Amino acid sequence: TAAGGGPGQFYLLRSWERDPLLSRPVSLHDAAKDTVSFLYQVRGRGTALLARLRPGDPVTVTGPLGNGFTTAGLHGRIAIVSGGIGIAPMLLLAKALQHEQLTIIAGFRHDVYGLSELQALGASVQVATEDGCDGAKGFCTTLLDPVDFDAVLVCGPTPMMQRAAAMCTAAGVPCQ
Repeated sequence: TAAGGGPGQFYLLRSWERDPLLSRPVSLHDAAKDTVSFLYQVRGRGTALLARLRPGDPVTVTGPLGNGFTTAGLHGRIAIVSGGIGIAPMLLLAKALQHEQLTIIAGFRHDVYGLSELQALGASVQVATEDGCDGAKGFCTTLLDPVDFDAVLVCGPTPMMQRAAAMCTAAGVPCQ
């Protein structure tokens, strides 16, 4: 585990006093000696306020939280599967597994983001977009054949994760 947390963990971020009431949970994108970074989508008031931050602005940061992925004992052909903003924690995960045979399978509605750093690690990257504007047309699970892998690690919308887990169970392939 890196000093700032491990793959799949998250932080609660807050840059406001009272409204919105709750801090925003944001996946840990990367961690180095004294730095953590986040990749997030602006989806509402809280993330819009985070997006307006400038260097030196105060931020309340609580974390790392959550159990994250277990990478110990994972070897061989590993699929990292993400849907939408589920790509956020995958950089730190790929770095933890960069000595394995990694395949990144990423699905997006339309705009593709967060892949350049993963490609720089030398991983094979496959993309699906719902409208077919980039990569294959459809969901990321259409590109996943679990029998091709020794393990599958997934992050994204619940229906996508459920579908990937069911595919892995049917194939007898470990899935997180």
